[in-house]
Parts: sequence; structure tokens; C-alpha cells
Amino acid sequence: MWRSFFLALGIMAIIVGLESMVIESANFYGAAETTAADFANPTAAPSYSIKSWTPGEAFPWVLLFVGAIVVIYAFTLPQRFNRAA
Repeated sequence: MWRSFFLALGIMAIIVGLESMVIESANFYGAAETTAADFANPTAAPSYSIKSWTPGEAFPWVLLFVGAIVVIYAFTLPQRFNRAA
């Protein structure tokens, strides 16, 4: 169970690192607070809360490095437990 958990975390870190190498910025959309007047006019455009995030220069490389280390650790994890038993 631990091996699969760490393997999934490492692969996810590698994927996010590769994606952040490709993008310049990411926009996160969230629902904004609504008021009672918004319900009275259903034809109005929905309001959004937008947060923009720009990854730093070293961020993708750090995620790739950490993900690779965690994947390597996940492959050696079962061997460590077999030696101790």
C-alpha cells in the first residue's frame, strides 16, 4: 500500500512539473459570493472569482526532481522491508 501511495505522489509531482514547464500562467476560477438580487435576475451573467498564478523559474525543475526521487524511493521501499523481516 505504501509503495503505491508514494509512486502515485511521485508520478503526480512529475506530471505537474512537466505541465508547469509548458504554461506561462494558470487561472483558477471559483464561484463568487452571490446575493439575493442575483437570484431575482436569472439571465444575468454568473460572477466568478479569478486567481492567476505564474510558476517561478525553478518550480518545474524542483517538482521534477522531487517526483523522480519519490518514484525511485517507491521502487526501493519493498526491498527495505524484505531485508528487515
